[in-house]
Amino acid sequence: MAKPRYGIGDVVVLLDGPLRHSRNGSEFRILAVLPDSDGQVQYRVRSEVEGFDRRIAAGDIDPERSAASKLVVATS
Repeated sequence: MAKPRYGIGDVVVLLDGPLRHSRNGSEFRILAVLPDSDGQVQYRVRSEVEGFDRRIAAGDIDPERSAASKLVVATS
């Protein structure tokens, strides 16, 4: 199980992809940390510009332009 790098309320920037470009309102707020899928943490995010939620994988986030959460996630 992968450990989440980002927490609820963090703002992340997505990597460019075929349907999204970083210059088009690419900041997304994390709404929820979801269960892993294929070994990657999943997140529910929302952009102020779009007005709907997305499910993204940790690999969709640009770590150089996104601040990691300062929250410590407890593990059992």
